[in-house]
Amino acid sequence: MDELGYLSDPGDKLGMLDAQLLRAARVVVDIGVHLELAVPADSRWRPGEIRNAGLAWEFLRTRVQVDKQSGSGCRHARTRAAGRAPASA
Repeated sequence: MDELGYLSDPGDKLGMLDAQLLRAARVVVDIGVHLELAVPADSRWRPGEIRNAGLAWEFLRTRVQVDKQSGSGCRHARTRAAGRAPASA
């Protein structure tokens, strides 16, 4: 979009990058929770812990801008159905 001139305003570009970050984080959450993967041992964030809905919410809150109101629906949708994040990304 930037190459086509749609993101000439820095705020528009920042919004696009923020949306991409949210989609990427949601994919990480979805895969990690549904496969019950452990956080890598060399991670600075919760090393070795098994990913669950509580950790997923903490992960999203610390990496992307989500408020508690809109994030709670996102959290419940992510933990109910596998594949939800990639399908809605």
